[in-house]
Amino acid sequence: NVCEGNLLSDIPTPCILLELSLLERGIRNKMNKTTTSTNYDDCNILNYILNNNDETIRNEVLDASVFIHTKVVNTTARDKITKEYGSGKSKVICSVDANTIPGGDAYLGIGLANHHVGGYYWARGMGIGASLEAHGVSYRSSSTGGELYWKKQRGIDKEGDTTEESSNSNDGKRSEWVDFLMLGDTVQLIPYNPSLALSEATTLLGIRRIGRPLGADPIVETIW
Repeated sequence: NVCEGNLLSDIPTPCILLELSLLERGIRNKMNKTTTSTNYDDCNILNYILNNNDETIRNEVLDASVFIHTKVVNTTARDKITKEYGSGKSKVICSVDANTIPGGDAYLGIGLANHHVGGYYWARGMGIGASLEAHGVSYRSSSTGGELYWKKQRGIDKEGDTTEESSNSNDGKRSEWVDFLMLGDTVQLIPYNPSLALSEATTLLGIRRIGRPLGADPIVETIW
């Protein structure tokens, strides 16, 4: 069971997260409100958003604040290619335990607490950066688990990385860290239709990063 005060690393996967600071930003920017978490009721404002008949408005307000928290459960395909041909040659990255995406498709983001290769990507994921796309990575659902894979990957007999041959150009931009994912690591997917994803959720966890020490996990603040 999840309790208020739990850290992101304590939360079972898969689950749907709502980053409250980013939601508040969406409310201020898209709904012309000046409220903060201290002067509005979380449940009422969320119900107002979800019950708004205009899906465009719902998605504008929720943009970049909804995350699907999921865990790496299988790296066998990648590990086999890496063992035989070296790192960075496998088109398949890993399987995750989010078999399907509520509301449709999603993309892999930098994430809410990215420490997969030290602090570099954690810093890039601050604020709205958490929802920035990990360039070149796609998600597809399957009966055995969701799969992350490179949109383009050079052949196993080729050397060198270019954006023409491989989605991962190893330039330290937004996706190089993905090749370092290991069994048990967690990542966050961002649904393309956040309002539909929320409407299909049975439990929703409101988390917050603002106010936490640098590098610390987000904390669960609200449970719907």
